[in-house]
Amino acid sequence: EKQANMFLKFTENIANASSHLRDLGVHGEAMDRKYMERLKDVGLISIVFHIEVWDPKLFVEICPGKAKAMSYEGWLEAFQNAVDLFGAGYVGAVLVGGVTLMPENGHKTWQEARDSMVEGVRWLIKNGVQPTFTHMQLRPGSIYSPDKSNREKLPPTEFYLEASQRHHEAMTEYGLYQKLDKFMRCGLWHEGG
Repeated sequence: EKQANMFLKFTENIANASSHLRDLGVHGEAMDRKYMERLKDVGLISIVFHIEVWDPKLFVEICPGKAKAMSYEGWLEAFQNAVDLFGAGYVGAVLVGGVTLMPENGHKTWQEARDSMVEGVRWLIKNGVQPTFTHMQLRPGSIYSPDKSNREKLPPTEFYLEASQRHHEAMTEYGLYQKLDKFMRCGLWHEGG
């Protein structure tokens, strides 16, 4: 609560000092509707939540801090509240492609991981949220990087090509391309717990 209020005060100060509100959005973790309302009240027009993992069981394991701060169901509700407040195409989500292959009880094949992520992509797009995904990296310091066998679990290029194709198909099917905020990717970044 204290951290969220500090971040909101910081964001309000930036927004009040900015002559470029059209370019200002927020990236970070899901938040309660009251915080989104405050962000909208200062003039921000878009918001992006970094959910990273679509599978609810693996979300808790891979993102324990995020799961502790807000339940998986709370994240889905936050996306819906954000679309209610900011509008379809002005809310984004970030997923990490292939991360669900890393835990021991994670997805066993890249196809299974892809299908789970595509399920999330479709749900998000259908609900007015623009998802993007990054590729899984074994960066120094991450919990998966010390185990060299995790390199063998990284998904192949086909994972990303097929997920991207399905993303495009869903964007077309649900008409989200026409609703996108073209400036949504320029924003304040919020990392927190």
